[in-house]
Amino acid sequence: TSVPVECECLSMVGSITDISYEICGGDLINVSYDPTGEFLDGNDALNYILYLGNLNDLASIVVLAQNTTGVFGYDNLTMTFGEVYNVAAIVGNASGGLVELNDACLAISAVVPAVFYEIPTASIVGSDTICLGEETNVTILFTGDPPYSIDIIEDAGGSTNTINVTDVVSNTYTYTSAPSENTTYSISNLTDENCIGTVSGTMEVIVNEAPVVNNVVETINANNTDVTITF
Repeated sequence: TSVPVECECLSMVGSITDISYEICGGDLINVSYDPTGEFLDGNDALNYILYLGNLNDLASIVVLAQNTTGVFGYDNLTMTFGEVYNVAAIVGNASGGLVELNDACLAISAVVPAVFYEIPTASIVGSDTICLGEETNVTILFTGDPPYSIDIIEDAGGSTNTINVTDVVSNTYTYTSAPSENTTYSISNLTDENCIGTVSGTMEVIVNEAPVVNNVVETINANNTDVTITF
């Protein structure tokens, strides 16, 4: 009579050497893996997994990606910017190259948190016509995670002036200026709390000089009832 023998699980996984992943836009997670301590039995494979939930409770997890490369990107259909996801290395029985998550001997590395952030944007639009000495308002619209930092560039006749604005906590910022000549306003070097951003748009401001009246002559009629002014 044969007696079933329970074999001890031999599968062992190494470790991910990264502490966390904070990824901007379309950049990728590239897992750094240390195989020290790893052991694969005859039908094992090493995989990497990006997921939500707890791998020790398979019923609770949502697998977003699983592969052999350890490279993960943001998926607009299944992921949300700012959400905290988990990355782990796993070793276990494989089918078609992918580790079976229900393997009783599944070995799981320490979990590393991962967050994807949306690329911030800033834009200005419009135009204005003012008289010399008057002010104009340049409105900048932001998307992203404040606080924002940005450079505002004033270009007047080929001479430029850069104003660095920091700690903008609203998604709208108004810069007030009193240009002395026609000026183009643009923006650059946008950052938010997490990422470097993209900018767009310019604003053209036309500055008109106030009219000047010369050679003013007042003529009063003989009855002192009418005044005629010529210039």
